[in-house]
Amino acid sequence: MTGQIQPRSAMPMARPGMPTASLATAQPTMTPREIWVVFRQRWKLIGLFVVFGIMTGTIWYVIQNRYSPRFTTLALIPVLPQEEKDPMEIGDSSINKDTQYQFRNTLASQLRSRIWLNDFIRNLNNSNQSDPAFPAVWYNELKKKKWYAPEDIIVRADRYLKKHLSVTPDREANIITLSLKCWGSNQKEDGSKILRMICAIFQQKLETDVQLKWNEYNKNLINKQREIQLSLDTGPLAKLKDLRTAYSFGNLSGINFRDYIEEKMTNLEEQQSALQSEIARLKSDVEFMKNRAESDYDAVVREQIERDPVASQMRQRLTEWEVALATQLASFGENHRRVKEIRDARDQARKDLEDRQKQIGDIVRQSEYILNRENLDSRTAELNARKEQLEAAQKSHTELRNARAEYEEAETKRDELQKQFESFDTLIKKVNTLVTSPDRTKIQYESILIRNPLEKDWPRWYIHVPAGFVLGLMLGLGIAFLLELSNNLLRTPRDVMRHVTAPLLGMICDQQADDETDGVDLLQVVRQAPYSFMSDNYRQFRTNLRLSESASNKKILLVTSPTSGDGKTTIVLNLTATFIAEGKKVLVIDTNFRRPGLSGNLPRPPQGQDQGHADFGLSNYLLGQCSDPRDIIRQSGTEGLDVIDCGPIPPNPAEVLGSVTMKKLLDSVRESYDYIFLDGPALLVSDAKALASLVDGTLVVFNAKRTRRGEAQRTLRELREIQATVVGTVLLCVENLKGGYFEKLYKAYKKYQEIPQKA
Repeated sequence: MTGQIQPRSAMPMARPGMPTASLATAQPTMTPREIWVVFRQRWKLIGLFVVFGIMTGTIWYVIQNRYSPRFTTLALIPVLPQEEKDPMEIGDSSINKDTQYQFRNTLASQLRSRIWLNDFIRNLNNSNQSDPAFPAVWYNELKKKKWYAPEDIIVRADRYLKKHLSVTPDREANIITLSLKCWGSNQKEDGSKILRMICAIFQQKLETDVQLKWNEYNKNLINKQREIQLSLDTGPLAKLKDLRTAYSFGNLSGINFRDYIEEKMTNLEEQQSALQSEIARLKSDVEFMKNRAESDYDAVVREQIERDPVASQMRQRLTEWEVALATQLASFGENHRRVKEIRDARDQARKDLEDRQKQIGDIVRQSEYILNRENLDSRTAELNARKEQLEAAQKSHTELRNARAEYEEAETKRDELQKQFESFDTLIKKVNTLVTSPDRTKIQYESILIRNPLEKDWPRWYIHVPAGFVLGLMLGLGIAFLLELSNNLLRTPRDVMRHVTAPLLGMICDQQADDETDGVDLLQVVRQAPYSFMSDNYRQFRTNLRLSESASNKKILLVTSPTSGDGKTTIVLNLTATFIAEGKKVLVIDTNFRRPGLSGNLPRPPQGQDQGHADFGLSNYLLGQCSDPRDIIRQSGTEGLDVIDCGPIPPNPAEVLGSVTMKKLLDSVRESYDYIFLDGPALLVSDAKALASLVDGTLVVFNAKRTRRGEAQRTLRELREIQATVVGTVLLCVENLKGGYFEKLYKAYKKYQEIPQKA
């Protein structure tokens, strides 16, 4: 073999990919049918665990019944009704059931808290063990080990009582039920002795606690009463005394009548109102006088001027000068000296009269204006004084009102403190009455009823044996389903459909599931056992492949698998036999250079019966050692089936299988055959990927005994990544699981095959 494989210049033709469905692992859910199938498959394992559980429960019952029987002792403690009525009153009062139950529950909680434990252990240690009322067997069992400290026995007793002592208050009856479990026949009588000691100690402790509680309560009440008395003396009483001393003239009580301050405020308010009215009037008069003083003379001023005697004399004198002037003018004329003198005198008299009139008018107007203004100032000053007096009176009134409020508050506080003092005094009397009551502890020790156990209450065979059965059944079912869920093989068609997103075209049963295939070569099962169930599986696979939409019009098919040894060659040879039986012409090409399988299972015919180069194979053609495909095609000895052997192993199988020469070979033989099957290598190597990109479709073989879910998903994912067309899958070596699909199908097939024989 010579020559080197040249790298291809272009990638092979891309194929349409499969639908991009999710390859995520399906959730591990199971249908009721699958659960029933698992139960039928694992019934022996489940039955074994059930038997083991029953035996274990029985043995445990025998051991406990012989060496550690349990006896339960009951003690009924009567509880008096809680007093709700006032002890100072005579008569019955209604009692609330819920309140009484809560009280009994409180006593039961005190019993559960084991406040009596130290006294109980102290009494045990100090008691005479020969006393018939002493639980000697239980006490010696408690002191089996060597104690290194006094607290050790207390701890062990506490653990024992915490685990085996039950305290339950009755909902309806006025009782508390104590139940103590003791183990062993020798401790049967000790339960009643222990409960009697516990009840006596608890009764005594309750009496002591109640006495201390009421004494402390009474002491607190007396102290509170003293505090209230002190607060009353130093608080409201002192405040009332101080207010009465400071406001002896005022009315501080709550009685509503007027005092002298209110009368004074009323008078001042009336005077203030009158002054304000008068001031308003004076302001109007002052404004009027001011306007009259600044304007012309009015009739009143003129009248005052006319009444002035000096002005009258001056007017008379002016008249005289007028007469004299007229006389002189008539006698001497205008320019005479005498006339001029008289005229000057007349003018001077006239001027003096005018000045006098003006002076009189100004005096009259200004005197009234000044008088009214002075009166206004006087009234304003008086009003301001009244305002100051009113403000002082109002301040005094406010102080008195605040004092009244303080006085009322002090009276209210005094009344409250007095009521509190009286209520505490009543409580102290009630407490003294309750302390002397003989039923203050609410437990009647003399009426306690203790029932000794008549028979053991544990173990019970009707509990141990069914419990062993249930536990064995649960353990068996758990292990069965754990084995089922932990198996990740593709064992059934349902597993393929659930975990693999590719069509399932065929299911081939396992050889052990078909009795007719015993001793038959699995590579030739269709030919050697044509009426077997496995042969019918191959024929169904052929029909599905031919009619499926994904494989229609696809002649060149590559058969591959996730790993080697999954049964690719078995599928190819038997599937080929089914197509040949239909009269199809088929070519099988062995492309598995690393592990060739066809040459050994389809041997060459004897020399002289085969035409062409008998030693040539696929690798010879791909490496260029022969150019005609007919040189490498040989007959298989079966009509309609031709074979191309793989030939010598090339140094680079992947490159050779993915070359252009390989594609030319497939194109050249396409028209000569109805189907061309390539027995390809597993997807562990890259050879299968190179071939998947050249063929029309790829068939993936899964082995129910070998192929795991992850391997199947990885195989399909890698094929889709290179855009290879996956036409479908086939599941090989499917076992007839108990209650499974194949078991029913096989039985139906056998029954169907027997019908012609009976007829």
